[in-house]
Amino acid sequence: MSGDVDYPQGCLPIVNGPSVSQSQQIERLRKLAGCLYDCKPNNDEEVQQPNRFRRLFAHLSDDCFLDNSNSDFRIYLSLCLANILRVFQPEVPTAAALDLKDVYLHLFRTLRGLGEVTTDSPKFKHYFHLVEAIEKILHPLSEMKDFDDKEAHPVFRSLIKEILSVPCGKAWQKNLQRDKKRIRESVEDEETQNGEEEEDEEEEDSIDKIRKVLVTIGVNAITELDYVPNEILDVLFYHIVSPQRTNFVESRLLAQDIIRSCVESGNNNLAQAIENAITSAGKDGKLPEEFELTGSNSRNKYFEVLRCLHHVSYDLVANAIQEMSFWLQSENEAYRREAVQIVGMITSDRNCQFGMDTNDATWAAFLNAAHDVDHSVRLEFVKQSRNVLTSNHSHLRGQVINSLLRLSTDPVDEVRDDVVSAVTEVAKCKLEVISDKMLKTCADRMKDKKVSV
Repeated sequence: MSGDVDYPQGCLPIVNGPSVSQSQQIERLRKLAGCLYDCKPNNDEEVQQPNRFRRLFAHLSDDCFLDNSNSDFRIYLSLCLANILRVFQPEVPTAAALDLKDVYLHLFRTLRGLGEVTTDSPKFKHYFHLVEAIEKILHPLSEMKDFDDKEAHPVFRSLIKEILSVPCGKAWQKNLQRDKKRIRESVEDEETQNGEEEEDEEEEDSIDKIRKVLVTIGVNAITELDYVPNEILDVLFYHIVSPQRTNFVESRLLAQDIIRSCVESGNNNLAQAIENAITSAGKDGKLPEEFELTGSNSRNKYFEVLRCLHHVSYDLVANAIQEMSFWLQSENEAYRREAVQIVGMITSDRNCQFGMDTNDATWAAFLNAAHDVDHSVRLEFVKQSRNVLTSNHSHLRGQVINSLLRLSTDPVDEVRDDVVSAVTEVAKCKLEVISDKMLKTCADRMKDKKVSV
């Protein structure tokens, strides 16, 4: 087929066979990618052959090329394919957009290599160009989705997954560390760094720009969907909870920014999908089976997702949080204790809206935990009370203090001991939130018959 393919002037054929070594193939692809990068789109008035490169695209998208594992081969091939797709915009170089599925999967998997190159590597600019190209060629994904949702969703999922995998690369971390080191050294010896400032800022701008483009690509791709399936939510949730949350902070921030940007831009599709998934899962206390990465059979994972999403946007989990009142009143003491912990953690967030409504069933159920028949639940309430008292929610403090006053005379020694410890710790940083009555009650505990209290 290569003999029937029209190449840009000066470019040699890309063939699959022993006649051309892989290094020669890579060099040919490199030159071809450069020529295609400079090509004007087919709808430009100066372009006389609007179907140019159609056969070239079909040739390059053959499995024998897409399956090549050499990183240099993959990046140059991806640049060639992406630039041909750009040239054809808003049309596609195939009979139907769905025929592009394997090509897009190849492009997105190649994108992961961005996290494996440092900013001083010659490859960095090639990945930079690939990111820019992908941003411009998302429209066919919409056509793909309109033709067959089931076939298109794995492509969208792959894109989000690979975007969030980029900051997991070792080189990406090195780039960030180098930026931190540059800032630290500039503070210690500003004059020495003046000569290198321009170059370093260029690298920093490149990383920052790529990150912003990755967020834009993720947001635009999700916006193309009529509804966001759980499989895509799974990828986003996976990166905002442990262990990814702590092991790959940059990926977590990227996932949070994509979610937040979608919500703030008025993308109701993602917000509605998250609300529906979290609220319905709240009835079972666990995520559905589509959440393979995040964890579908773990109550802890569900509650962690709930808590982490709350930090992104309260509105996303408002309905699900109201479901917490059910678990706070569960017959299982472990479930009640778990629910008390989650509500306490959520309340420590400055955007939390617990107690704003006098009929807030979840907050009322949380306060009732101070009367729980199981002392471990009461202990958890005391522990979480510290978070509430040191938060910025002054309207909740009086109710919590009243509950602690009751628990200061609890029949269980350990509970009374924890109340005194909690009040003491809070008083050290925010004495004004502790009422005189509470302080006097703690002082009276000096008369407690248990020495530990």
